[in-house]
Amino acid sequence: MKRLAATSAVLAVLGLVGAPARARAGQDRPEKPKTKRKKKPAATKPALRGAHAIMAKVCELSEEQAGRIAELMAARQKALKAWEEAHAEKNKAARDALKAARDAKDKDAAAKARDELSALRKARDEIVRKRRLTACTAW
Repeated sequence: MKRLAATSAVLAVLGLVGAPARARAGQDRPEKPKTKRKKKPAATKPALRGAHAIMAKVCELSEEQAGRIAELMAARQKALKAWEEAHAEKNKAARDALKAARDAKDKDAAAKARDELSALRKARDEIVRKRRLTACTAW
């Protein structure tokens, strides 16, 4: 008897809850007209970002001077990318040799690989240093 009462109660609740859903299913809702969003104008990328932008603001550089520094920074990035592409294989080989030496716990080979990697990094850092000096004396 209790089972019959519980089943009846569950069916009654489902009937009450499900009735509005069944009624809505038969109705077609009117479609709302879609409003078009206004497109924002494309933001212009500043000529300088980060520390260079702060430097330009503090030093009150003109647009021409800021543009010159931006050109120099772009040339630096291009030179670094070219260097990294030219020395990618050497760099990878040195890193792999260092990892292998560490895994083998061979201190002599690790030192040699570290020296090779250090020489490559110094050559890369020289490009950065030269370009930094050029940027500092450009204005």
